[in-house]
Amino acid sequence: MDLDKLNKKLQLYYIKGFRKPMYKGLYINSEKMIRNAKIVQNIYYAICLSKSLDKLLKDTNIPILDTLGLHDILHHKFYQHIIDDIILMSAFEMYAKATLLKKQYIVQIINVPSQYKKEQRNKPIHVKKLLSEKSKGIIWKLSDNTLSVSILLKDAYFEKITKRKSLQKTLMEINKRRNLLHFNIASSYSLKTTMLQDLEYLIKLIKKSV
Repeated sequence: MDLDKLNKKLQLYYIKGFRKPMYKGLYINSEKMIRNAKIVQNIYYAICLSKSLDKLLKDTNIPILDTLGLHDILHHKFYQHIIDDIILMSAFEMYAKATLLKKQYIVQIINVPSQYKKEQRNKPIHVKKLLSEKSKGIIWKLSDNTLSVSILLKDAYFEKITKRKSLQKTLMEINKRRNLLHFNIASSYSLKTTMLQDLEYLIKLIKKSV
């Protein structure tokens, strides 16, 4: 398929209306994806163990060395750092794009007009804008590529997906270390109780969508 035909197909995708199957499939795939993360399968136990560790570390009479075994269980038995980070971010990406589509925002990268391409990097563009400009005879061209995760994590986008600000910070941290996966620096990983609680919220959010 040449670019002109592809652009026409993508535009029709929006112009013909936002039917449920357009975004429902993404929700389903997001839920299937997140199920494969080891931390998702162990989230309840991970939170319980993390809370217990928090309490133990506050007790100055307990040597830190005595808690290393529990840390090892939390970080290695309940969580596969590189694999889980990739799965979690991929599941979030699908969920985020499904939610934006459901609310009738464009998830394909806008190539033309250039002013909307620039604007789209910082805030979502509603399909009504596309239709309004199209009615004036202004040509629109959409890429076959969709928005990156780093854009989806920006404030203007994230608030359309969920209002939980702490989840945004958690996902930004996971995405940052996912981008450093080739270095595999163990010291860059952390599993705080608040992070685990944010992941639990994301799991519920995704499961609720299907």
